[in-house]
This record gives sequence, structure tokens and C-alpha cells, in this order.
Amino acid sequence: MHNGKWIFILLTALCFQTALARADESVADPSNDARTLFNRGIEAFEQRDFATAVTAFRQAMALRPGWRLYYNIGQCEAALKNYGKALDAFEKYLAKGGDEIDAARQNDVMNEIQILANKVGKIDVTAPEGADIIVDGTVVGTAPLPGNVPLAVGTSHVVKAVIDGVETEHTVKVGFGEVLTVNFLESPDNATATPPSQNKSVSKSTVQDTRVLKNKRLKVAGFVTAGVGAALLISGTITGIAAVGASRDIDADCKNRVCEPDMHETVDKKDALALTTDILIPAGVVATTLGAVFLVIAKKRQKELANVSLMSPRISKGFGTGLEWSF
Repeated sequence: MHNGKWIFILLTALCFQTALARADESVADPSNDARTLFNRGIEAFEQRDFATAVTAFRQAMALRPGWRLYYNIGQCEAALKNYGKALDAFEKYLAKGGDEIDAARQNDVMNEIQILANKVGKIDVTAPEGADIIVDGTVVGTAPLPGNVPLAVGTSHVVKAVIDGVETEHTVKVGFGEVLTVNFLESPDNATATPPSQNKSVSKSTVQDTRVLKNKRLKVAGFVTAGVGAALLISGTITGIAAVGASRDIDADCKNRVCEPDMHETVDKKDALALTTDILIPAGVVATTLGAVFLVIAKKRQKELANVSLMSPRISKGFGTGLEWSF
């Protein structure tokens, strides 16, 4: 009887310990925590709370690294206008996903990378080997970094190097096409810039913007020239009517085309009006025609530029047209 009692107690204890172990294992399982964070990120993204979403996705990445998450991170960062971080995420997505990414998605991401590349400058970080490099609160790697770090232009960024518990900090701002050298091996505030002119690549988006500006100028020139032409035609018409009126007065008062001295002024006025009309009317026709030609060309180019623009989707168009849903 007593032996049976002790056996029952022992079995109960073992079952209880097993249950606790499984519960602890479930709670401590990084995969479960990563899944929870991933779902939290999806929910926040759908609510357009991109700051919460990207934080959740990055935390999930830290617990369970996966290349698919880079796409979601890139979408969020682009929505937050953190173009440097978005560019970095999309580039990593393509590099790590490789052939596992279908062709349509690859094309979309490459288009977004091209657009983002025109919104960033870069920093070249030099720091003691093994130092953690942190940019705007995000760890971007360990020195030496494999390449330059893209950053959104026109805003200040905090760059830190941390090694052996010692933290050094620079605040930098990059311009379009600029490569800024941030050197943590020397004293602070020693960032130097490579002039944008050394970046010899000209992006398609920059060329596109230039074409749009030139077309706007052509359109304005068309309106102005056509307007001047119309004004000349109106003026020529007025002087022509005045010349006809003066000619009628002369015909009425000058018999056999012989005018008295008091009509000589009228004759001179008629001749001047006729000459002015002969100048204004042809000039007005030429200017109006030229303005119309400018406007026709501008309209044609505008259609061409619109077609090119439709072929280049903007960053994260629609925010939610697609996420990586598997994790």
C-alpha cells in the first residue's frame, strides 16, 4: 500500500516536471517569439504603422534570420522615408534570395532600388577592426564594413563606432551622389567628403527629371511665343482697320487723288499705318505658328515622358501591394 502510494507520487512529480520543461521550452523557443513578432509586424503594416512594423520585423530577424524579411523591412523603411535603410534592405533581399525570388518580384525590387539610389548619398566608414558600426540606432555591421552605407540625403544621421564598451560618435549629412568618409581612427568631427562630381554615373531618374524640366520650358516658350504672335496679329488688325479708314477719308476728300495740303497729314498717317500692318501681320503669323509648333512638340514629349514614368513604379507604390507573407 505504501509502495503504491510512493510510486503514484513519484509518477505525478515526473509528469509535472515534464510539463514544466515543455512549457519553459515553448516560452524560450526563439522560433515562436520570432513568429509572434513577424505577425505583429504584418498587423502593424496593414494598419500603416510602419515604425512599429519595421521594429517588429527587425526583432524577428534577430531571433530567426531569413532573407524574406528584408523585403518587408525595405517596404517599411521606404514608407518612413528612410531611403538609405530601404535601399540596403532591398539589396540584401536580392543578394540573399537569389534565384528563389520570382522574376516579377526581382524586377519590381530592382526598379525600387534604382529609384532609391537617386535619393541617397553614402558614407565610407573607417573604424578599428571589430568595432560595431551603428547608424541611426541600427547596427549595420562590424568594421571593416564590406562597402559603403547608403543614407537619405538632406537630413542628419548619427554614426557610432562601439568597441570594448567605448563609443565614438559622428553626426553627418550627405548630399545626392556624395560619398562621405567617416573616420573613427582620428578625432571626432573629421568626416571628409568626396565631391559629387567624382560620382560619374548619371541615373536614369536624373535624366528623366531633366527631360521633364526641359519639356516644361518648351511648353512655356510655346505659350509665350503664341501669345506674342496673337498680340501682333491683333495689333496688325487694328492698324490695318485704321489704315483702311484713313484711305477712305483720302478717297473722299482728294479728287483725282490730288489732296489739299490739309490732307497731307492724313496721307502720311495712312502710309504709316499700312506699313505697320505689313510688318505686324506677317510677324504675328510667324510667331503664332512657331508657338503652336512648340506646344505640339511639348505635348508629344509629355506623352512620351508619361509612358516612361508609368514603366518605373514609385517606391512601395500603394504600401501593401505586396509583402513576404511566409516566414
